[in-house]
Amino acid sequence: MDTDFEITLQYKGTELLLQAHYVSTGYSYKINVEINGRIISFEPDEERNFRALLNEEDLAARDSIDKKLVEAIALQLVELFR
Repeated sequence: MDTDFEITLQYKGTELLLQAHYVSTGYSYKINVEINGRIISFEPDEERNFRALLNEEDLAARDSIDKKLVEAIALQLVELFR
């Protein structure tokens, strides 16, 4: 079951509305989130938190990605999926 949904979160005093896509992968799943035109995948880890993964094309641009925003999204996903 693949599903599109939106993630709403407050970040640096601004409310963000991010497009996300739930992808079922065998016994697990991942959430693809679009951030500034880039797709970041979030997968649940062994502690039921989320780790962020970049695809190979976006790896070179990793310094331009706001790491605190990625952390905030991961925390919001924990709240949504617990």
